[in-house]
Amino acid sequence: MVPILSPNYLKTLGSRVISFYDKLMMNLHYGCLGVRRSFLFFAVSLSCRFNQISLDRCNGSSTAVCQNGGFPHPRDCSKCICPSGYGGQLCDERPSGCGEVLTATTSFQFFEHVGQKNASIESNGYAMCNYWIEAPAGSKIEVVLDYFSRGFSNDGCVHAAVEIKTENDKRLTGYRFCGRESMEHH
Repeated sequence: MVPILSPNYLKTLGSRVISFYDKLMMNLHYGCLGVRRSFLFFAVSLSCRFNQISLDRCNGSSTAVCQNGGFPHPRDCSKCICPSGYGGQLCDERPSGCGEVLTATTSFQFFEHVGQKNASIESNGYAMCNYWIEAPAGSKIEVVLDYFSRGFSNDGCVHAAVEIKTENDKRLTGYRFCGRESMEHH
C-alpha cells in the first residue's frame, strides 16, 4: 500500500494525469533542464521544497521569473512551464478557456458547473475548466461539494472530477473528488 499524506488524496491515486512534480522529476532525471546539481536533491525527497528553479540554460536577463512553482521552459526561457490550474507566460494567470475567477463572501454562495462548455483540452485528452476562488488575505475558503450528476467514483477519478488545491505549494496536485464515495473522506 502506498502511504498518502491525507485521506483526501485517496481518489487522486491512480490518476492517468501526470502530476507537475512527476513532469519536473522526469525533466530533471533526463537532463532536459540543465539544472545545477544543487537542485537534484529534489528528486530524492518531496519534503525538500524550493520556490525557484535555476536552469543553466536560462540564466540571462530574458529568463522568466516564474510564479506559483513554475519553471522556465528549456526551449524558450522567456516562458514558464506551469503547474495545473495556472497559466500565462509567468504562471500568474488563470489558464485561458473554461472557468472564471470567483470571489468568496462571508455568506455561502451556490455555484453549479454543468458539462464542458469552452473547456480547454489538455495534451492528455482531458477537458479542463479552471475556477479560482479569491478571498482577502488570511481568510479561509470553505467549499462544499453537494452533488455529482454522474457518480463515476473510481480510483484516480479517471472519467470526471473536481480538483481542489489547498496547499501553499501550488505544484502539488489537489484533492480530487468524483462522486459521493470520494466526498465522504473530506
